[in-house]
Amino acid sequence: MIEEKEPNKLRAKIYKLKYEQKKLEQAQEKLKIQKLNLEKIRNDKDNIKEQIDSFKTNEQVKREVLQEQIKQQKEKIKQKEEELKKRKEEYDQMQEEYKVKITNMTTQYEGNLKKKSELEAEMEAFKKQLKEEEEQYPKQIEELRLQISNTRKLTEEYDRMNEKLNDEIKALKARRQETII
Repeated sequence: MIEEKEPNKLRAKIYKLKYEQKKLEQAQEKLKIQKLNLEKIRNDKDNIKEQIDSFKTNEQVKREVLQEQIKQQKEKIKQKEEELKKRKEEYDQMQEEYKVKITNMTTQYEGNLKKKSELEAEMEAFKKQLKEEEEQYPKQIEELRLQISNTRKLTEEYDRMNEKLNDEIKALKARRQETII
């Protein structure tokens, strides 16, 4: 029986070995599949790494472009701020100049207004004087006419008196000559 047991043992071992061989084949198949999967994963990993590198490169280029645009925008902003500052200074200066001009013009206007008031007062005084003179003019003319008339009368009277005196002088001279002769 020992002999009979031996083949059964061997058979069991053969079955066990076949079973183990099948398991080993299955494990090798699984290992092969895992190796393929691992290779696929490595390829996918490499592809993803390449995509990431490409993405990083693209992003770096985009970042550089954006940084350049930002730099240009900052430069433009700086220029605009300087221009705005310059214009504000010009505006402030112009405003000061206009304040001075307005002050001068106001002073000049007030002076002109004062002068106008003075001239109007003088004009009123002159008008008043002219009106008084116009009112007195006919009286003065009449007085002058009377004076002229009186002067003529006096002149005529003096002329008559002169003639009389001349006549008297002639008469006295004639008498004197008669007395001398």
